Amino acid sequence: KETYKVGVANLSLGRPARDSYQNDILCQAVDQMVDAGIITVVSAGNLGKTDDYPELWGSITNPGNCPSVITVGSINTRGTPGHDDDIATSYGSRGPTYLDGLFKPDLSAPANAIGSLLGKESVLQNDYPDLRIDFHHISLSGSSMATAFVSGTAALMLQANSKLTPRLAKAILVLNAIKLTQPHLLVQGNGLVNALTSTLMAKELDFEDLVVKQKVDPYWDLNGDTVWSGGALAVADMLAYSDLVASPPFAWGGGVDWESHLSWDGGIGWADSIFNPGSVLWQTFDSGLPTTVSDSVLWSDSFLWTNSVFWTASVLWSDSVLWSDSVLSSDSNASFFSDSVFWTSGGVTPDSAITHDYRGDQ
Repeated sequence: KETYKVGVANLSLGRPARDSYQNDILCQAVDQMVDAGIITVVSAGNLGKTDDYPELWGSITNPGNCPSVITVGSINTRGTPGHDDDIATSYGSRGPTYLDGLFKPDLSAPANAIGSLLGKESVLQNDYPDLRIDFHHISLSGSSMATAFVSGTAALMLQANSKLTPRLAKAILVLNAIKLTQPHLLVQGNGLVNALTSTLMAKELDFEDLVVKQKVDPYWDLNGDTVWSGGALAVADMLAYSDLVASPPFAWGGGVDWESHLSWDGGIGWADSIFNPGSVLWQTFDSGLPTTVSDSVLWSDSFLWTNSVFWTASVLWSDSVLWSDSVLSSDSNASFFSDSVFWTSGGVTPDSAITHDYRGDQ
C-alpha cells in the first residue's frame, strides 16, 4: 500500500468457496488489504450453472464471499445504454454466500461481450483468436470484466476525495447502485454500478464535519430516461432502509420499479439522513462492519436497522418478500440454503461446477 501507493485493488479471480469466510486464508488476506486502506473489488464468479443445473444459487466464489470486500456480479446490458432490457447472465454466480448465507454480490456491472485491452502474445491472444476485436483489443465475458467497471469507478471516487476509506467507498457504491427490474436480488446485488452519482457523492463527503457538503441529486438523465440511485443498503446479514422508501419490504428484481418507491422534491439533500454527524454510518463503515445490529439502533431519525429484514430464514424464504419467480420462496424450502451444504444438494459439488471459458454470450 505505501510502497506502491495502491488505492484500489481489482481481483478478477476466484475459487469455489469450501468454508466459512471466517476460516478462509484468502478472506483473511483481503481483510488485511481493506484494513490497510485499499479499496478491494472482487469478482462474484462464473459458477452460476452446470450442464445439469441451469441455475446454481449460493455459488459466490472465494474471496468474493468475504463481507469486507466489494463483490461484483454479472449483468448483460444487451449492448444498449438503457437499463429496461438489462438481464442476468446465465453463467454469473448467485448469492447468498456458501455456508455463511450472507448477502452477495454487493452490486453488479456489465459483463457480457466487453471490449478490453489485449496483451501481446498472451494466452488469450493465442488461444482465443475468434474473440479478438483487432490487434490490440479483445471481447470477453464474465464477472472479471464486471469487476473492472467497479474498480474504475472506485478509482474515480478516490481521485475525487483522497480521504475516502474502503468501507465508506463500499457504502457509497451500494447506496447509489441502480435497481434493475429483471435480475434477481441475489444476482444484481444492490443494483448496477452508478459511476456518476457515486463519484459526485464521494467528492462531497466532508471528513472533518462528517457531512455531505452539497446536495447530490439521486437521479440523472440517460437518453431521455431517468436513472435513479437506490437509496438503500444491503450488506452481509443486514438491510437498511430510509424514509425515501415508501413501504418496506423491498421488491426489486422481479418486483416493482424501484423509482416508484423514491420520493424527491428537488430540494432535500437525500443523503443527509445517512451522512450527517449523528449517523452511525461514519463509525460503522469507517471502522468495520458489525455482524449484528439491534433493531433499537437508529441511523438518525430516518434510517433504521431492523431485525425484521435480517437475512434469516424467517424473511429470506417468507412469502412476504418478493424474490422473483426464479427462486423457491416458501418456508418449506428454508433448508435449501441451510448448513446442510447447498453444493451437495442434488449431487452438485464445487468441483463439478463449470469454469467459464470467456465465450459465454447469454
